[in-house]
Amino acid sequence: MAEVTIKISGMTCTGCVRTVEKAVMSIPGVTSARVDLSRQEVTFEAEEALQLSAVQKAVEQAGFDIQAD
Repeated sequence: MAEVTIKISGMTCTGCVRTVEKAVMSIPGVTSARVDLSRQEVTFEAEEALQLSAVQKAVEQAGFDIQAD
C-alpha cells in the first residue's frame, strides 16, 4: 500500500469534501481517503499499481481540479 497526498482546487464546503472522498473511494484499489478542506488536499491509501491519472479523472469528473506542485 502507498499513501499519496494531492492538492485539490475548488473545494469550499463539507459537501465538497464528501464529493471528493466519494469520488476517490470509487476508484478500484483505493482503500481509504481523507480530505482536508483547510489544506485543500486529499490523502488516500491505494495499491501500488494505482495510476494517478485515475484519481485525476475521478476528481475532475466530480467537478474539481488537481493542483500542480
